[in-house]
Amino acid sequence: MKSLLTQKKHKARGNQFFSQLKSHPWVSSFLESKEMQLIAFFCFLFFVIILRLFQLQVIEYDEYNALLSKQHYRESLLKPERGNIYALDKGGHPVKLTENITLYDLAVDPRELEGIISGSNIPMKTRFIEIITPVLYKHLCEVNGMSPVNSTDCVKNVELFAGVSLLPKKPELFYFGSGSESPEYQSFNFEDYEKNFEKVVAQFSKEKALELIKNKLDQKIKIGIKTQNYLGYFTEPKFLEELAAKQLPYVHIIADHYVYLEPSTMIDPGLAQATIEALLKKWKYPIGSQFDTLFKPQEWKYIKIISGLSPALAQEIRELKVKHKGELLKIERKTQKKEPGTESTKKEKLVATPVLYGLVLEPYT
Repeated sequence: MKSLLTQKKHKARGNQFFSQLKSHPWVSSFLESKEMQLIAFFCFLFFVIILRLFQLQVIEYDEYNALLSKQHYRESLLKPERGNIYALDKGGHPVKLTENITLYDLAVDPRELEGIISGSNIPMKTRFIEIITPVLYKHLCEVNGMSPVNSTDCVKNVELFAGVSLLPKKPELFYFGSGSESPEYQSFNFEDYEKNFEKVVAQFSKEKALELIKNKLDQKIKIGIKTQNYLGYFTEPKFLEELAAKQLPYVHIIADHYVYLEPSTMIDPGLAQATIEALLKKWKYPIGSQFDTLFKPQEWKYIKIISGLSPALAQEIRELKVKHKGELLKIERKTQKKEPGTESTKKEKLVATPVLYGLVLEPYT
């Protein structure tokens, strides 16, 4: 009974408070004005949004940042509907005879490797090579694509990748392009050849392979401006003869068919472009959309490191990106701030770049 009387008293006091509040001119006009109610609604909504943003960006930042990092390196691969071949077994059940497997090309943008790791004296390129070399070793000497690699194939793969001669070579039975037998083949000592071959394979170590891979990566990954721009591969002998006869100092013909242009030696790039363009049109060669850029200095932008990387090694690359995202290169650039009558230079810090930021995985089936 007492609790009921207490509730009635509180209710009466509440009604009295709201009656007094409604009697206030500002509150009364607010309750009667739909415009004011609409403004109040949007203010409240804006307050809720600000509160939610504060929660996401400040209070729960670490949690969502970790989730975002995982999503950044995640790939969802859809199996193609084509390419599978089935056969029926004795019981009439379908048996898949083939499987679509996704392999990867590994490439790098060398522009992201120019500079020093923040907080150390290690060049970005050196650290990059140090991190990815073990992955390339696994590709060349453990699982090449989807095929396991034995010790002999390991040496051959490293030899091919590094562009060095490791294994002894035996002569061909016939000369290429003719039916005549090679005299060297008859007098060749195959017993010594087999012994030397087995000796090289047996003495080839992981440390030697890693050293060769690192050296090749250091040569392969070039930073800065190209010394030559690739014009194309040409097979027409008369075109090549006419091009060589012009004795243009900025034209270089490599291995009889590959033509390169050297912008740094062009006195007049416009004249050089007109000369090459006229010669290409004369011999009915197409002019590409990027043709004019060949006569200007160009940066190294895309360098393929290796092809046929397995899905497991591709996943290891993604995990390395996450693992080493804290090893950063902080870039600074100069910006000109012009004011009336004065000109000042200001340094502006850009977003820090992780050491493996420029590493690219390109899937293909």
